[in-house]
Order: sequence, then structure tokens, then C-alpha cells
Amino acid sequence: MNTGTKFFAEYDRLTVIIIGSIIFAMAGITWGTLPFLIGSFSDALSLSPQQGGFLGTIEQVGLVTGTLIVYFTRSKLNWHVILLVGAVVALLANQFSLSVTSADMLFPVRFIVGVGLGTGMALTMYFVGNTSNPDRAYGIMMAIQIFIFSVFAFISPYLINTWGVTGYVSAVSVCMLIITATLWWLPKYDAVHLDADSPEVEEEQEQTSKSGNALFGVLSLIAMALFQTGLFALFAFMERIGSNSSLSLEFIGTTIAIGGGGAGIIGGLAAAALAHRLGRVIPLTAALVAAMTAVYMLQEGASAASFFVAFTIFNLGWYFGVPYFLANIAAHDPADKLVGITPTVMTISLAAAPGLASLFIVGDSYFSVNIFSAILVAIAALLILPSARKHGAAN
Repeated sequence: MNTGTKFFAEYDRLTVIIIGSIIFAMAGITWGTLPFLIGSFSDALSLSPQQGGFLGTIEQVGLVTGTLIVYFTRSKLNWHVILLVGAVVALLANQFSLSVTSADMLFPVRFIVGVGLGTGMALTMYFVGNTSNPDRAYGIMMAIQIFIFSVFAFISPYLINTWGVTGYVSAVSVCMLIITATLWWLPKYDAVHLDADSPEVEEEQEQTSKSGNALFGVLSLIAMALFQTGLFALFAFMERIGSNSSLSLEFIGTTIAIGGGGAGIIGGLAAAALAHRLGRVIPLTAALVAAMTAVYMLQEGASAASFFVAFTIFNLGWYFGVPYFLANIAAHDPADKLVGITPTVMTISLAAAPGLASLFIVGDSYFSVNIFSAILVAIAALLILPSARKHGAAN
């Protein structure tokens, strides 16, 4: 449920959506460029593939913790304070991680980084979900996010090759400084809960509750989590898969930045432009087919051209599909509960992905990650399409 422009016009301002999207991307920069986080620390501290997977997981667990903090405080505390404290904590822990000398020391420090960044991801996703047109708003968010991720992915190989892990970590710290500089444009408080007791809002909530089905909302949330887990598991080991295919770090970075980034921007903007004009079944089906095709193609031993094309399709399906997953959750959320916990569920799925996938890795081969990813995407399709069809019929 979202109350739209009638009561929360500040949420619908394009400037606020854009600033919120920038903060969302900056707060998620480590999971958005996770292959380089894992790769740079793996080389610096000689981490095993399993330790690399756990590194990715532990930071995402921190993100989950940060989103849970926001879930219980967003209606009580000043949003600017939450974001500022989170960014400063993440900044300090991020820089301290450069001084650690073992995996046992690294994991808790990166967990703290995740906690701080999770606050920014949760708050921005929450208010975007309460705009009057979440399909459009989420599409804008995905396009801006992938643009920033692409720029970061493009420069990361050069930073790592020149300064090692210090170059990558320092660039992450710059992102946290950007959060502190831009958070002041966001709303200070949760307008949804501040105005929740007004008769007009109660009446609109009652009317909205008739148009959604909570069961379909829950199924959509589970589907989104599986879709994210499946794709993020493969993405987390993209640098390792490319390396095992004898591809250079520079080429992998260029592929992620230009091929995947360009496709991700197009996917997000396409979702924003189409919104609900074609319903949600057709866009979701297209996204799921693209994702499955890419999962099949992104195998070790792929040529440079095949790797580039596959990752382009991978990001196109991912970033075109996610806004529709999120909007479908909002459409079947009559009590405004699912939108509030969506950031937490999303970060749980991201946290689980690298660690779960690493359990199936045999030796130095990552083919089992492809199988893991394909199974989860297929299950997500079975869960999301019936609810998307139901929503289309209701409209």
C-alpha cells in the first residue's frame, strides 16, 4: 500500500527520488561491486574460495542488521540522524579494515561496515515504495543504481592494480562521504506513520486494502528474495569465473561496467518508462527468460565475447525485472507491512547468496553456482507470475 501524492507529496518529488536513489546506490556499493571486494581481499589476505564467499556473506549480514535497525526506528527517529550515524560508522570501520591481517579479524570489521550501510539502503527503499507510482520510482532507482555501480566497477580494476585493496576500500569510503553530503535532501521523518491516524489516511488505507491480496504479496516477496539470491550468487563470483576463463581483470571490470552497466541502465529506465502499461506478467516473463539464458551462458571457459554478451543479458534481465518484483509486492500489500520489511528480506537474500553458493563449490570450479542460480530463478518464476497475473486481472 502507498498513500501517494495526496498526503505524502514530498515522497513523489523527482529530486527526492533521485537523491534517494543515489544514497541507495552508495550504501549498496560493496554488494554492487562484490566481485571486487571478494577478489581484492582474497588476493591481499590469501583467502580461500570458501572464505571469499563468507566475506561476501558476512558483510551482507551486516546490511540485514542495519535494515532491521531501520525497521524498528524509522517511525521514531529523525531519518537524517539515522543516515548520518550509519554512514560515519561504516566509514570508520571500512578504513579500519585496511589494517587487519587475517580473515578472522576481517569478518567482524566488514560486518560493521554492512550495518552502517544497511541503514541507508533500508530508508531509501522504504520511502520509494510509498510513492504513488512505485513501478516508475523503482525503475528510476535501479537505473541510477546500476549507473553508479558501473562507474565504480569500471575504475575498480585500475584502483586495485595500482594500489591493491587500499585503492578499492578508499573509493568505498568516498561513497560514504557522499551519503553524508546528500542525505539532507531526504525527508526527515516517516510521513506514513506520522499521518497514519488521520481520518483521510485511514479511509484511503481501507479503500486500498480491497485491491490487494496479502497472500500474493507474501509470495511475491519470497519470489523476489529467490530471484535476488540466485542472480547475486552468480554475480558474487563473476570475477572468479572470468579469471578461470583466462580473462583479464581489466576486461572483467569493463564487462561489468559497460556491458552489464549499460544493460542495467536500459533495463531500469525501460521499467520506469513502461511502468504498468503492459501489466506485470509480460515484463516479468521477459526478465526471467533473460536471466535464465544468461545463467546458462555464464560458465567457466567462455570466450571474451560470450562472457560480455552473457553478462549484458544477465544485467538486463535483473534490473528490468526487480522494479516489477518490488512493485508487485507493493500492489499486494494492503496493510503496508511488506514494503516495510522488503529491504530486510532483500538484504537477507543478498547476504545468503555468496555463502550458500560457496557450499556447493567443488575445488576451483564454479559451475555448481550456475546450477544453484538456475534453480532459484525457476522457483521465483513459479511464485511471482500467478500473483502478477492476478494483479493484472484486477486492474
